[in-house]
Amino acid sequence: MSMSPQPQLISFEICPFVQRARVILNAKDTVCEVTYIDLADKPDWFTDRVPTGRVPALFVGNDTVFESTVINEYLDETLSEPLLPDTPLARAKERAWIAFTDGLIMSQFRSLAAKTKEEFNIECTAMLDGLSSMTDLIAARYGEEFNIGMLEAAIAPVFTRVSKVPALKTAFEQRFHEGHPIRVWAEWLLDQPAVSQSVPDVFDARFKAFFEPKGSYALSN
Repeated sequence: MSMSPQPQLISFEICPFVQRARVILNAKDTVCEVTYIDLADKPDWFTDRVPTGRVPALFVGNDTVFESTVINEYLDETLSEPLLPDTPLARAKERAWIAFTDGLIMSQFRSLAAKTKEEFNIECTAMLDGLSSMTDLIAARYGEEFNIGMLEAAIAPVFTRVSKVPALKTAFEQRFHEGHPIRVWAEWLLDQPAVSQSVPDVFDARFKAFFEPKGSYALSN
């Protein structure tokens, strides 16, 4: 039986959607070539193969897979034991919550790009409200002990950025007291090598260089 070629992940160092794929690869102990590009100056070889012009993209030999959710499910299906549940309803519920986290990522991005305290508070509150709505779901998972799953890979970028931006971390800890299921989940997840090793060494510097020139309130306070 022929083996599929090793995939190549095309990335931007601080992209949260790329980080999700990295978490899955790490959770499955899979080495993958990662190529970083400048989204402000995309190389022709990238735009020729990726019609959306967005990262992540996955090159598998001469084939291209794009759109982050599709990439993540491809990785889950082709690498070791699947992380998605094994029944249709459970998979559907997991996918629904994964789609829900997309909105949390975008609220967080807008909070980081906000130039005023008022704008930051609106978007940060939207992110925290979204996390709050997951409390019952996560309390149930906490009772069964945590594991890295596709939902954990999806939410990891949110918690990573909360841990790195004091303004976000303060707001998060004020909303979720010590021992709260969401906070326990976040702390457990950030401690997992699959997550802690899912961003490059240059992440902090690139993150600061991306948001600070935009007048980010969160990074200046």
